[in-house]
Amino acid sequence: MEHGPRVLSLTPAHVARVHREIEDRGQPPGLQPQTDEDYADWVGRVLASYPAPDKPTELFAYGSLIWRPEIEHRGEQGGILRDWRRSFCLRQWRFRGSPEYPGLMMSLDRGGECQGVLFELPDTDLETQFNQLFRREFTVKPITNIPRWLTVETD
Repeated sequence: MEHGPRVLSLTPAHVARVHREIEDRGQPPGLQPQTDEDYADWVGRVLASYPAPDKPTELFAYGSLIWRPEIEHRGEQGGILRDWRRSFCLRQWRFRGSPEYPGLMMSLDRGGECQGVLFELPDTDLETQFNQLFRREFTVKPITNIPRWLTVETD
């Protein structure tokens, strides 16, 4: 007897079986929100450390930035980031779990490789673009996903 590949899908009925409402109690104690000065500092450090000022600035997206980049870009292409992989390595207490039962969120972790999309950013106003991006990607201190320049392979 020949069997075809099994197709699994996550339906609203599946989600309803495990969904539970959790009251949002705010950030856990000890975490402080990033300030405007903190964001300005991160943006300044990242822009000052750009290793190729004569080349276009590109942003590597490997998760929700792919389908919701929220920043202006003028081109995109696929790419592979070597020595980094997507991993459920980021614990989340708020919106994805609770302090008692933290949820896990994907982030980049060392080892393996990760396919993603490179967005070419406009040459003008990178400061505003990065400020907007950083406000989306990290909100509290200390940050868990540190911005850094990486080499991505493309066609």
